[in-house]
Amino acid sequence: MSLLVFRIIIFVTGIISIMLGYSYSHELFGTTEAEVEQWGYCAQVLGFIMICLIFNAKWEFFPRLLLYLNMLIQIPPIILWFIFHGSTITDWTYSPFIAHWAFSIPHILIFILCLVILRHLNKSALTPSH
Repeated sequence: MSLLVFRIIIFVTGIISIMLGYSYSHELFGTTEAEVEQWGYCAQVLGFIMICLIFNAKWEFFPRLLLYLNMLIQIPPIILWFIFHGSTITDWTYSPFIAHWAFSIPHILIFILCLVILRHLNKSALTPSH
């Protein structure tokens, strides 16, 4: 994988993370719990840091830790969108928003893109440089 493609994948992952975090932190899915809003802010910050890391020449411990963290925080929403498929997800008595498993697709995409980036990093770390 060329360096340009690698950086494009990181950029796309960061942008998706920011947009997804924005949708949770600004209640685009309806009224949410404070924890869900905080998750959105966390996803936005991780996405912004990932975009900043495009310009980092060294991919040592901290950037890898951020990638693993970004993967880890995607797991609960993936599971919960499947669990609550077809039901309303609000504490209020009525909400027009009905959960659907398809809302987990951006989370799955971020998870896969982080795996691709980490695989590339691990593969390039094992390849001796000449």
